[in-house]
Amino acid sequence: MEQIGHDMRVDRKDRREAFQQIRAALVADKCKTFRAAVSQMDQGVAGTIKRRIEQSPGLSPSSSEKLMKILREEFYGLFLRARVEPWQDESVIYSTEAAARQQEAALKHLIEVEVPDNSKRVGAAAALGDLSENSEWESAVEEQRRLQARVAQMRDDLAIVRILHTQDVPPDSVGIGSKVTLEPLGGGAQLTVSFLGPWDGNVAQRIFNYKAPIAQEMMGKTVGQTVEMRLDDLSGQYVIAALGSAV
Repeated sequence: MEQIGHDMRVDRKDRREAFQQIRAALVADKCKTFRAAVSQMDQGVAGTIKRRIEQSPGLSPSSSEKLMKILREEFYGLFLRARVEPWQDESVIYSTEAAARQQEAALKHLIEVEVPDNSKRVGAAAALGDLSENSEWESAVEEQRRLQARVAQMRDDLAIVRILHTQDVPPDSVGIGSKVTLEPLGGGAQLTVSFLGPWDGNVAQRIFNYKAPIAQEMMGKTVGQTVEMRLDDLSGQYVIAALGSAV
């Protein structure tokens, strides 16, 4: 499901049919196959599977609950951890759908264009001989390592992405997806800042990554509370005047 969900070559109809088939296989015969797999897991693997179920792009709420119930029966301790605020949860990356799709497209270009181009350069440089003094080969290989690291990181990030929807934005406090109207404490013109995912940021439009210090300073705050802004052109104390959705 994870691979299909992030593969831009799969059209919507094929993706939907594949998800249906996978869900049917997972819950068939009272989840017999999944239950058998869980019985062979240790807690570390079970924790990974739990996160995958939570973040899966293709599981329905009912099938997800069935699988979670089996995990809960075998690994109850996984469900007892202290509540983590969304903006502090390192196991999830929140993003708008548009930004996530752009990131998928960037990964696709990296894999299908940049990596093959680099492989050709590595091969061409190696053909020059004497690799010990071949600066072109060393440069190409170093770039290869960098590209491989980028591919791995982007895949890891996309594996834990969760798409933001309007209903996810808290109405009465600052959270991920919030648009915050601020008033200078000493008076002056209002300004608006928004907090979205790490791929949505646009400082010129005052759209910030929710993991950035300016966002973390405001997370959980409510209308009427005072916050400290530490930007070059916006430093000072501001009062939260209104909240809305940036999604």
